Amino acid sequence: MSYVILICGKLAAGKSTYAEKFRKIHYAALLSCDRLMLSLFDPYLGDRHDEIAERTRRYLLEKSLELLEVGIPVILDWGFWTKHSRNEIKFFYNSRGIKTEMHYVTLSDTAWQRNLQSRSRLDAKNMPIAYPIDEKLIAKCLSRFEEPTDDEIDITYNNSQESL
Repeated sequence: MSYVILICGKLAAGKSTYAEKFRKIHYAALLSCDRLMLSLFDPYLGDRHDEIAERTRRYLLEKSLELLEVGIPVILDWGFWTKHSRNEIKFFYNSRGIKTEMHYVTLSDTAWQRNLQSRSRLDAKNMPIAYPIDEKLIAKCLSRFEEPTDDEIDITYNNSQESL
C-alpha cells in the first residue's frame, strides 16, 4: 500500500532539502507547490500568489492520487503551516484509506537566519531557486504558522546542524 509523507515546517526550515533526501531514499514522488509554481510562473505573483498556490495544490492532490493508485509513495512538500491544513490533508487521504505520516522539520533560530539569507540564490538561468524572501513575506508567513502539537507529528527532524 502506498502512503503519503506530509512535510511540515516554517518558511526556510529546510523542508525541501529534507523532502528531496527522503525522496531518494524511499523512491517516492515529490510534489512541491513551490517548484511547480516557480517553473510555470513569475516568482513575483503579488496578490495572485495565494490563488494560484491553491489551484496548484488542487492539481497536485489529483496527481498524488494517480501516483498512489499505481503504488508510488508520495511526498507533499507544502509546509502545512496551520492545524486546519494539517487536519484537512490527513482527512483527505485517510478517508480514502491512504496512510499519512507527518514529518516536522525544525531548526534553531541561528540556522533559520542562515537559511533565510541563503534563499536569495539564483540558478544557472538567473532565476530564483526558491521564492525570494523579504521582511514582508517573513512577517506574513510567521503570522500564519501554527506550531504543530506532538499528537500531530509522526517524525521530527531537527535541521539545525545542516545548511541549505
